[in-house]
Amino acid sequence: GAWRWPCFALVVIYFTIALILPLGAIIITSLLPYPGAPLRDFSLMNFERIFSTRIFQVSVINTLIISSIGATVTVCVGMLAAYMFRRLRPPGAAIWDVIASAPIALPGIVIGLGYLWIAVGSPVYGTLLLTTAVVVVRFVPFALRSGTAALTRIDHSLDEAARIAGATERRVFSSVIMPNIRGPIISMWGLLFVLFSHEVDTNVLLQGTGNTVLVVQIYGWYEYGGLDLASAGSVMLLLLTAAVFMVMAAVIAGQGLVARKRRQQ
Repeated sequence: GAWRWPCFALVVIYFTIALILPLGAIIITSLLPYPGAPLRDFSLMNFERIFSTRIFQVSVINTLIISSIGATVTVCVGMLAAYMFRRLRPPGAAIWDVIASAPIALPGIVIGLGYLWIAVGSPVYGTLLLTTAVVVVRFVPFALRSGTAALTRIDHSLDEAARIAGATERRVFSSVIMPNIRGPIISMWGLLFVLFSHEVDTNVLLQGTGNTVLVVQIYGWYEYGGLDLASAGSVMLLLLTAAVFMVMAAVIAGQGLVARKRRQQ
């Protein structure tokens, strides 16, 4: 209709402002020897500088560890909580659902500061274990809400039929529920991986010597005037995120192909 092209123009404008302009600025800055340098001076010097530093290598490894382990634990906790609150419905399920969702209302810096004081003087102070555990607590509500939405795709008659056939709750969860929501779980894991790798508020308070993550290191470079290094680090973080999404898309596509072949047999 008449609104098709105005709506299309609005989407293009939003896409340009939200993605193209900031990403373009970061990519260009990462290729310049210093902010404001002429465009003819493009080089990969900033990437060579960060690759040659041990702190960058350590921060990438730590980011992968925290994001992968944290996303896995968060998905498991969120799915179990969603199954318990929405399927088993124990006494007080609604109250526990609200309690489990409470961290979503708290700023990350508040949660991080609270756990920082709790951990002072303990063996976990300044370790990756503390950082991972706190970020898991922060993002469990996201997994809980995603798990609840995924469970709405499965009719109650499936798990009820399994129980009538003599299946235990453990068997119902592993053999009936999980196979039917494998795709949403993979998507949830990918989203949580990105959230973990981009989390600044909590990590900036809890990091210790030798356990910095990439996003905090990027902030450190910017804080000390290294805008060129921060831009190069940001590009690497974007590439890491893109790689995770590509792997996730390939896994989901492969599962869809296998499912179609089974239906054809």
